[in-house]
Amino acid sequence: MVYDTTALTVPGRLEDIESHIMHGEQARVASAVPVKLMLADDHVGMISLWRPATADSVLIIHTSSLLTALRALFESAWNRASPYSVKGDTLSGDNRRLPTLLAARLTDESIARQLGWHPSTVQRRVRRLMDKLGVRTRFQAGMHAQREGWL
Repeated sequence: MVYDTTALTVPGRLEDIESHIMHGEQARVASAVPVKLMLADDHVGMISLWRPATADSVLIIHTSSLLTALRALFESAWNRASPYSVKGDTLSGDNRRLPTLLAARLTDESIARQLGWHPSTVQRRVRRLMDKLGVRTRFQAGMHAQREGWL
């Protein structure tokens, strides 16, 4: 599943996504996912007809060049997206979400809204995480999180 970063700003969505991951879903997060679509197998898919997407306006697509193009679009979005993981065993509570939310390129304000924190709390916790990892930049923290398997 590739989630648009705007999906992470919906209250309660992180818990839903993490539950799906714990049940085997592979998830990534990308900014500006162009369309909501679902590919069931090599023979059928669905695409939302409206933006923003609604469940009552989908087009069902059977084996065709359009289905092949949608599969290529999904693969492209998947390859550009950042992994979303619930790993990070050495981090506790909401702190384990920080590397994933940062990798998803959410702003400090968006992270604060999602976690119910003040933006300065986000900045303080990111600083503590960077100190704990022994890094000087958020980029270095992301590299370390990737190496540790937190993403």
